[in-house]
Amino acid sequence: MGTPRHVQQHRVRQPARRRSTGLTLLELMIALGVLSVVMAVTVPSFRDYSDKKALQRGAETVAGFIERARGHARLGQVPVAVSVGGQCLGARVGSDPCDCSGAAASCVLTEAGTDVQASLALADLSGLSLQAPGDGLVFQQPRGAVVAPAGGDLASSVTLAAGRWTLRVDLSGLGAVQLCLPQNAPAIGGYSRCLS
Repeated sequence: MGTPRHVQQHRVRQPARRRSTGLTLLELMIALGVLSVVMAVTVPSFRDYSDKKALQRGAETVAGFIERARGHARLGQVPVAVSVGGQCLGARVGSDPCDCSGAAASCVLTEAGTDVQASLALADLSGLSLQAPGDGLVFQQPRGAVVAPAGGDLASSVTLAAGRWTLRVDLSGLGAVQLCLPQNAPAIGGYSRCLS
């Protein structure tokens, strides 16, 4: 049956509504404005975060390299010289530091009867800057105590920096390695201030 004819005649016809299938220009401009504000806030903080993480990884790598050289001196009962250049770290058996910036082949340690390259280039440390107050150090046997290299100044610390962040690798007189924050550096969780 359907609806009676007199009801159908009085029904008001409404115009068909068009469905919007896209964005208006105003909606698009608002979305782009919000996105640009979010990007302006997050990009600098992400860069700062990545600088801090690269610094932490680099400092741990440098500390591990120095600890490896000290361990080699203690286990091998031989002195091991660590050279600190502007662009690299190097280690070799003996009291004379190797040239890690030029003839990296001179930076060699013998492990399990095999000569192993013992240099760490600054390029491997994600663009960090490296500074040391001296030329290098020598780990003496049997305990791995630290002395100045022959004809050079003792580098009792290595400072690494990335962006606004700074960490220092300190060595005690007995060769113990510690990561710490220089006095004027911004705080990084998990690291205490350096004593001097």
